[in-house]
Amino acid sequence: LHVLCELRTDDAYPAIHHALLHDSEDDVRDRAAAFLEDHPRPSSREPLCQALSDREESVVRHAIDGLEELADTRASDCLRKAAKGVSDDDLARKMNEVANELD
Repeated sequence: LHVLCELRTDDAYPAIHHALLHDSEDDVRDRAAAFLEDHPRPSSREPLCQALSDREESVVRHAIDGLEELADTRASDCLRKAAKGVSDDDLARKMNEVANELD
């Protein structure tokens, strides 16, 4: 994953998205999410939206920030939907704040 992130080529993004959504190791998903937070591409919107339901809070926080950085108004719906499903009030508040910024 480290090498793919360093490449930052369009060809690397599908593998980074796959790691974010499917790797069993929390730290791998966290690294993928952190990379996408700093370097999101339009193709990252849906994987970041899906990552909002990750079991690891740091992955979710990176996903929120990545969607904010991406600034795609279409992400507001997934943020609001995810906010309704989390028990952490702070996370829900952050999701709703970012959704409001994107509208």
